[in-house]
Amino acid sequence: MKYALVNNQRVEAQKGMKGICPVCKQPVIAKCGQFKVNHWAHSKSNNCDSWWESETEWHRTWKNLFPEEWQEVIAYDENTGEKHVADIKTDQGFVIEFQHSQIRPEERISRELFYKNMLWVVDGSRLKLTFPRFYKAFHNGNIHLIPETNIFYLFHADECIPKEWLNCNVPVIMDFKSSTHHEHLKILKEGEVKSFLWCILPIKSNSLTILYKLDKEELIKYITSGGLVFHYQNIIDRVIEVLSPQKQVTYSYKPLRRGRRWNL
Repeated sequence: MKYALVNNQRVEAQKGMKGICPVCKQPVIAKCGQFKVNHWAHSKSNNCDSWWESETEWHRTWKNLFPEEWQEVIAYDENTGEKHVADIKTDQGFVIEFQHSQIRPEERISRELFYKNMLWVVDGSRLKLTFPRFYKAFHNGNIHLIPETNIFYLFHADECIPKEWLNCNVPVIMDFKSSTHHEHLKILKEGEVKSFLWCILPIKSNSLTILYKLDKEELIKYITSGGLVFHYQNIIDRVIEVLSPQKQVTYSYKPLRRGRRWNL
């Protein structure tokens, strides 16, 4: 975790410091070394949040794009008493979870149900073949642009995107930026794929996966302005408008509103 309580203040880890976990109120110690980002760890081996994932520099870089008060916010279910630390929770209650390691489908679904209005940002460079396969999908004609949009439809998505991210009920953003597989850049210009984020939209289709291309600055702008849900609703409306007459997409669509699930 990035923050612990020291004298009742949220403080980042510094060498030699001790603090209190904001979730379980147990002692934590600062871990500051050469190979891992500075972080707090529980004095005992057990961890109070079962969804906790060891942070990488990739996690920390993403977190630091948002206000400190949005980072590592405790989300609490008043009915069950369950609580978890959201990577980012905006002042409107929207949650962003950054995921580097593999995740079990049961845990992914549990998180989506718990946080409700959320999106995933996934490190697309964790598996070394994901990025090259994604490029190859362009080369083989499996990815097609909807004219005059940044919306693409993808055939055979399971051949180039990890399967655990293909059936989510919330948007999933694949971040390939840190991938080092430069030998595939000649398929398309680097700026056309690698420098962008690729969002898997939560639209159900018989044979298609719908992707939306955007850059990081655009995403941050929509999140910090509170306009992300409205923006994605417009994108989804456009997808339905273009593809439905061709019977290429089936859906059960309900408008997205604050406090509701991405129910598509």
